[in-house]
Amino acid sequence: MKKPILITGMERSGISLISEVVQICGALKGTPNEIRDLLVKPFLRGIKADPNGQSPLPDIEMCKKLADSLKDKWRQRVEDIFSMNGLLNLENNCWFYADPKSVLIWPIWVRAFPEARWIIVRRKDNDIIRSCLKTGYMSAYDDAKGWWGWLETYKRRFSELTENKELSVWQIWPQRMIQGRLAEVKAMIHFLGLEWKEKEMDNFITPILWKEGIFETIVEDSNERSKICQSGQAKGK
Repeated sequence: MKKPILITGMERSGISLISEVVQICGALKGTPNEIRDLLVKPFLRGIKADPNGQSPLPDIEMCKKLADSLKDKWRQRVEDIFSMNGLLNLENNCWFYADPKSVLIWPIWVRAFPEARWIIVRRKDNDIIRSCLKTGYMSAYDDAKGWWGWLETYKRRFSELTENKELSVWQIWPQRMIQGRLAEVKAMIHFLGLEWKEKEMDNFITPILWKEGIFETIVEDSNERSKICQSGQAKGK
């Protein structure tokens, strides 16, 4: 079995978008709701943290203390869930689990799956804050000040992962892909040992680029350049 992939980041950062890319390029998604509902959320409640990962956030030192005693049961429970869906019996399979809360309890995941490759999905801080304030289920705080404290905790957890030299960690900024710059996301796919599916990715990304107005801008720029060239040619006659 290939190394599993753990995708994490803050809420409102584009985790779902990156998960779609990873799935298109060959990784198996499984049933993440079962892992969240049967494993992650009960654990968070047990340590008096918010099961939705908003407030209060889990005590990272407590997670470190519990990691060794929980690692075998945690791994077995995750693999059991994937096995029940027939995903661990496939040849050369590679499963992934995407959840913002994974980074909040990263010592548990690291001890249970030391071989895993991590993807941290990033977005500009101000964009995250604005999105949280506009999103109904992000209900822990009603002003930017509260969300800034939440954001800073997540960023500390990101740093703890990226500074751990024993881990394979990649940070990705989906906004660059949305802007039509695909080099970074292609590099991420190669880092994961997956295959970039050119046709499938074109079909997935093209509607996003149209929605964001990227293609309209390209077409307008192309038409404008064409008009300039035609004007120049006319003057030269």
